[in-house]
Formats: sequence, structure tokens, C-alpha cells
Amino acid sequence: MKYLHYLLFSLVLSITTTASDYLTYPGAMGVPWSENEPGPTLNNGGIWNASPKRFLRIDLPIIRSLNEKNISRVVVSTVDQNRKRKDISAAYAAVWWSGCRFNGVVTAKKFSRTTCNGSNIFIYPPTKGLVSNAHAYVSVQIPPKYKGKQSGVISYQVNQR
Repeated sequence: MKYLHYLLFSLVLSITTTASDYLTYPGAMGVPWSENEPGPTLNNGGIWNASPKRFLRIDLPIIRSLNEKNISRVVVSTVDQNRKRKDISAAYAAVWWSGCRFNGVVTAKKFSRTTCNGSNIFIYPPTKGLVSNAHAYVSVQIPPKYKGKQSGVISYQVNQR
């Protein structure tokens, strides 16, 4: 009977891990593209552009489960308070090392709306052509602050299946 309990528990665990996973990450996990980027402000788990003149370019890493090969949707939650310049932009990328170089897939840029109430950028990555050793991320450009108000990424959600 004891072993039956373990068998049932293992069966339930395997079923629940094969379903879709919605994972939410804080925007503060964003990594600036280079040391030449303006210094970001990290606040309440979000990442904000403190520069009055320059865009902040960051990559938001996507942590993939070994069991999950496809990422069906990424939602980037933003606050875009710059009414003068372009909106926040985001694009999905998956890259892997092969043949002495990086190979990869990148989606077209998507843009936020200018609003202090928050705006979501929905990205639907390609589901074909990815290899198992690919790592994925969302590349984001955050506009400079405008009239003292900063724009940034609050969080991002990844749907793996």
C-alpha cells in the first residue's frame, strides 16, 4: 500500500508538470546590454530608466524548464511615462551556439502604450525551429525619463508548455 501511494503521487506530479506553466519574473531581473548603458533604478521589483537623455537597453532572461521546449507567450508589464519619445519596445530572441557561432530566432518588435496606469506588451514567439540548448530572452528598450517621470518594466510573464 505504501508503494501505491508513491506511485500515485509520482503520476500526479508528472501530469501537473506537463501542463502549461505561467511563470512571473520581476523586471529587476533585466540585465543591461553593456556597461555603457545608463544606470537603471531598481524599485519594488521593477527596473526603471533614470536617464533624462538615453534609452536603457536590457535583456529579460527566460528560464526554461528542461521538460518544456515551447514558449507560447510572453507578457511584459510596463509603465511608459515618456510622452515625447518612442514607446517601450520589446522583442523575443532565442539563441544557441552551433558551428562556432550563435544562431537564433528573433521576433519583430512590439510597442507599449504611453500610460502611467501600466501597459502590457504581448509577444508570441515562434514554436518551430528552436533547439533544446537554446536560451531565450526578451530584449527591451526603455525611453528616458520625461519631466521627472521614469518609465520601466514592472514584471514579465512567460507561458511554457
